[in-house]
Amino acid sequence: QPRMVLEMSPLTLQAFQNTSKRTRVGLALKLNTPLLQPLKEQLDGNMLCLLMDNYSTQLHSTMRGSMEVISRGSFFQVPEMLQSTLDALKLQLNLGNCLALLAFAKKHRIADLKSSAYRLMSNNYLQILREASIYGQLNATEREFILQTRMEGKRLLVAADLESIYKLRRPQWSLSCPAVNEISPRFLPPGALGDAYVYIYSDMEDSWLPLTKIPKEANLKGCAVCSMFNYLFLAGGIKGSTQGGQCSNRVFCYNPMTNIWTEVAPMKQSRSQFKMVAVDGFLYAIGGECLYSVERYDPRLGKWTFRTSLPKGTFAVAHEATTCNGEIYISGGHLFHRLLRYDPCGDLWEECPNSSSRQRSTALVGVRNFLYRFDINRDSGVSVFKYHTLAKVWRECAAVHTRKPSPFQCTVADNTIYCVSKQKTMKFAADGEIPKFEAEELCAFSVGKGTPHPLILSLPE
Repeated sequence: QPRMVLEMSPLTLQAFQNTSKRTRVGLALKLNTPLLQPLKEQLDGNMLCLLMDNYSTQLHSTMRGSMEVISRGSFFQVPEMLQSTLDALKLQLNLGNCLALLAFAKKHRIADLKSSAYRLMSNNYLQILREASIYGQLNATEREFILQTRMEGKRLLVAADLESIYKLRRPQWSLSCPAVNEISPRFLPPGALGDAYVYIYSDMEDSWLPLTKIPKEANLKGCAVCSMFNYLFLAGGIKGSTQGGQCSNRVFCYNPMTNIWTEVAPMKQSRSQFKMVAVDGFLYAIGGECLYSVERYDPRLGKWTFRTSLPKGTFAVAHEATTCNGEIYISGGHLFHRLLRYDPCGDLWEECPNSSSRQRSTALVGVRNFLYRFDINRDSGVSVFKYHTLAKVWRECAAVHTRKPSPFQCTVADNTIYCVSKQKTMKFAADGEIPKFEAEELCAFSVGKGTPHPLILSLPE
């Protein structure tokens, strides 16, 4: 005899006790109508079993009244005392059934379940993007929503601790290691000082805290780092611990929403001392030691393709790169004062007016219609040159005087440029007619063993 019977016109759902399981009462479902069969195939009966088990163990004498809630067709709309059941049901969400559950939630107007399905897609955006069977079923509004949801939260300054191009140091650590944002900033585990981390800046404590440990398979000497879709990408570099090391083409990806590192498709060419930027949902790997080539990563297809190479005579090594208004600009390094612009739509490179500075460039940043080039001089300090990308005019706009300034790397959040080095962290305001360095300085990046490469990521609250 069935242990429980649910009447859901025009079907009857029966539950039987499974005596073969000793640890708990198992419920087996028998469907007397094919109308629920598609739902059963998607959920594999797990959710219905869980719900019925909860009712059978918690409600007892009030079960009949609660079954009436179910019989109206929205069995996820449970009484308040069974909120734990709804939470448990949401745990059944995965990439395999999220689309079916989303459709079910929209049909029965279950806002909480619909929100959970969207959140799952947002947290695993790259996987969803590659799955045409899921992403192709979402409309334009839904696609934009899950991407915007991913970008929600506080935008925070992070920095990857990379190895100096002149020095190699690397302990062993597995790619399967968990991220370590649960580690106390003051009590790192044994050996942590020799490991490579991505750190996060805490404005409350004015200190750098460990966010995640970089897997040992990543090659941190001469690699490139950038962010896209609120993921951190780390690519290329030199593998090996001697001067005879070889360049790598491997690409690693960190998801701050799930706290997981994964490896994505490798580049077509191995590279070191190159730059990587994100434009319009694509990654671009530009130049590198002994290379003029450029390649683009399409996360929808999960593969790299070559684009137009750098112009002849533009040996782009240890250069700087940035994006502005959907275009790529590179300068510095072996390019010295030259400025090159790349149009992704036309797949074309062109020479832009040269900077009037002849000093060593340490960073290049795009904000609105302007490029900001930071040059350093051992005697005079740091000079900032501003380039109007529409008027195509350079001018010096700011300077800070300090002896023997150290090279730094930059990233931008809104209209503030963060200049990060092991000696100091400066803020540069690029939101007015008169750009300037702010008087307030943040904590220096003194926690790492290598060179900090800053980025901006949005982390869950």
